[in-house]
Amino acid sequence: MSKSQQQCSFEKDVQQLEELLDDMENEELSLEESIRKFEQGMKLVQKCQHALDQAEQKIKVLMKNNNNKMELDDYQPNKK
Repeated sequence: MSKSQQQCSFEKDVQQLEELLDDMENEELSLEESIRKFEQGMKLVQKCQHALDQAEQKIKVLMKNNNNKMELDDYQPNKK
């Protein structure tokens, strides 16, 4: 997946999470529907957290390169 696809996916996931929260706050949902939306939201939170963890790792590698080279040769994404 390219960087632009990852960013697009992250933004899409955050938007879906916001929509789920709006639904849960503003709609009268059955218990089953509330649980389903909560579960879906937790999966999105985990997915977004993973993307943020990867971004943090990239930033750490960049900060480590004090010679201003913007290379990520040492970068190894965390696999969860």
